[in-house]
Amino acid sequence: MERVEELAALNEIGAKLASTLDLDVILEYIMKKVKDVFGVEACSLMLLDEAEGMLRFKVSFGKGAEEARMLSVPVDRGLAGWMVREKQPLLVQDVQKDPRFYRQVDRSTGLVTRNMIGTPLLVKERVIGVLEAINKLDGSFDAQDVRFLSSIATPVAQAIENARLFLALNEAYSDLLRHQQQIEESRNLLRTILDGIGDSLLIVDQDLNIVAGNLSAATTAGLSLEELPGKPFMLTMPGLERVQKDCPVRQALKTGERAQRVCKSVGKDGVHEWEIYTYPLLDEDGRASRAVVFGRDVTEERRMEASLVRTAKLAAVGKLAAGTAHELSNPLTAVLGNATLLHRLSPRDSPNYSLTTTILEAAERSKNIVRALLDYARQDQYAFSRIDINASLEWSAALLKYSFDESVVRLDKKLAGNLPRVTASETHLRTVWTNLLLNAVDAVKSQVKKKPDHKGVVHLSSSYVPKFEAVRVVVRDNGTGISDELMAKLFEPFLTTKKPSEGTGLGLYICHTIIDQHGGTIEVDSRPGKGTQFTVTLKVAGPK
Repeated sequence: MERVEELAALNEIGAKLASTLDLDVILEYIMKKVKDVFGVEACSLMLLDEAEGMLRFKVSFGKGAEEARMLSVPVDRGLAGWMVREKQPLLVQDVQKDPRFYRQVDRSTGLVTRNMIGTPLLVKERVIGVLEAINKLDGSFDAQDVRFLSSIATPVAQAIENARLFLALNEAYSDLLRHQQQIEESRNLLRTILDGIGDSLLIVDQDLNIVAGNLSAATTAGLSLEELPGKPFMLTMPGLERVQKDCPVRQALKTGERAQRVCKSVGKDGVHEWEIYTYPLLDEDGRASRAVVFGRDVTEERRMEASLVRTAKLAAVGKLAAGTAHELSNPLTAVLGNATLLHRLSPRDSPNYSLTTTILEAAERSKNIVRALLDYARQDQYAFSRIDINASLEWSAALLKYSFDESVVRLDKKLAGNLPRVTASETHLRTVWTNLLLNAVDAVKSQVKKKPDHKGVVHLSSSYVPKFEAVRVVVRDNGTGISDELMAKLFEPFLTTKKPSEGTGLGLYICHTIIDQHGGTIEVDSRPGKGTQFTVTLKVAGPK
């Protein structure tokens, strides 16, 4: 339920960001939300002054908030400065003992910082500020708090940047109308501002043709900047060409009021969802002669929201499954015991012998399902230690050696040497690799049945990703692939395309649960008829 609440908070924040371009209103709302959601004594948002090399408190809430707004922190000092330099989020459980701690802020505000989480505000890998939550009132911060704060920071950073750029854009456009003699200089300034915005942005006239646009819009349309003016604006907003009567651009030009619309487009890389906002530009007579059209690709945000919902559903189902498994265990034991006794006492040629055989098979299958539910619904069985990922992969590959028939499906291993250790439960990770490899083998064999001349191969690789300080494992096959319909619910329990006697539908659910317990990620990319790739990412272990 916590993740559902996080999703609700993200939706509220997203709605607020879309409703105004007033930077002060946005920041004050965000910080109040952060303080309430995380339940902290204080929180702050600092913006980076690159010229001075200082972080300046923009918005603060909690004890010492008024004093904090007058302070600055050097970029080369403190925990906030570390986040700017390293471009990484931070969790510190005992701030007073951290050698990076900059004590001047506590001295000036009277706040005693005990623990904190923070994250840099990034726009295109460029740090524009830092978001911090200080002194959790109930318990202590954990990795989930850091991930959630980072999720909030992404749209907040973009909103801050957009608000800054839109302000500059309006100022530039007003100057352009008032001072014709400065048109060349203003045009260059306008171009710089437009191209600095990572989302598609256009100025459109009454005929819905483009007057000016940024580089992102041109790239989306497959045009150069010089080719944009005069073209219908729909070319740069995939999906909007299907909107007629309720077109938000027509609405803004007609009513002189802001309008918005959500559209979907289908491209080579799948379905994309766009949020389109239009802002009328009024002339001296107060009429909307032109409109600013802002299009943002929110596909990844929607995927993240879907992931949060799926994780919450899986957690609820896991709790229900665990309780159900416990309740079924005792009656199943009785069924198996009595059926076994009847089976032994029944002559082979009697009807009872056949009936008890069927009962035993069904009961044994039910027992296996109950055991799987109990094994993976409980979290207390995880024995974490520093392990070698390659060793666990080799173990699973050796276990399945006889599943790989060179004439049908071949295993191609490429395991990177000298991988850093990860903190994990080796037994559980072996389960993940075994499940993924077995699924890959089954998918390839299914493809070979359809195309006997198909050369089946399963690729197993490991690598180190320095950027994320993580180890990545990839299991890729050229089997049947997964349909779009199944992809949406791939990690749900009891979902299977196999025959009842061949699978329980718990394999991928178990894999997802295990990787989630390790604080890692499991991602899937598949094309029907072409194959499937599962990518597991795990953080490397810290120093001993």
